[in-house]
Amino acid sequence: MSFGSKLRLLRKSKKIGIRELSKKLDYDRSYLSKIENNTVSASDELIKAAAKFFRVSEEELRISAGKF
Repeated sequence: MSFGSKLRLLRKSKKIGIRELSKKLDYDRSYLSKIENNTVSASDELIKAAAKFFRVSEEELRISAGKF
């Protein structure tokens, strides 16, 4: 599963919209949308922030992003 798909799945499991997630993680909504649609790669900082916010393994997210 790609990082974008994983991010979308985590976000939907918490029942939050992309706008709310962008505010919580302090990232632009359009950037997160591009990541979820696998148009751009996630930054290391976003991977760390998402792991912390969703309380999942950073290593697991890095592997899905192809950054291991």
